[in-house]
Amino acid sequence: MKTLIIYGSRRGTTKYCAELIHKTLGEESSVVDVKSKDTKSYLENCEQIIVGANAFNFKLNKDIRSFITRHLSTILEKKVFLYICCGAEGGKATLSLYKDSNIVKWVSTIHNNLEGTIDDHYECKK
Repeated sequence: MKTLIIYGSRRGTTKYCAELIHKTLGEESSVVDVKSKDTKSYLENCEQIIVGANAFNFKLNKDIRSFITRHLSTILEKKVFLYICCGAEGGKATLSLYKDSNIVKWVSTIHNNLEGTIDDHYECKK
C-alpha cells in the first residue's frame, strides 16, 4: 500500500469522498476510518497520507485532530494531502477553519510535507 486515505466523518460525506479517492487511486491505496483500531499499522506502512475530515461549528473532526496530534512525528515522515468537507461555501469555509488554532499549527508544521491543497469549493454529493 502506497497511499493511506484516513478520514473522520460525521454524516458520511467525508467517507464518501474518501471512497471516491480510493476508487480513483486503485489497489495501491487503503481507506481507513480514523476510529479504526489499526490506524497505526496502516500509517507505518504507507508512503503518503490523504487526511480527510469534516468541519462542524468551525472545528475539524475531533477524531482527526486527535489522530494528527498522536501521530504527528510519523505523519511528518510522509507526503501529506488534506481535504476538508463542510457546509460553508468557498472562501467562507477556508476562513472559518482558521478559527481553529490547531489547524493553523498543524498545517504550519507539515507545510514542507504538504503535497497538494485545493482551496476552492467542490460539491461531493452522495
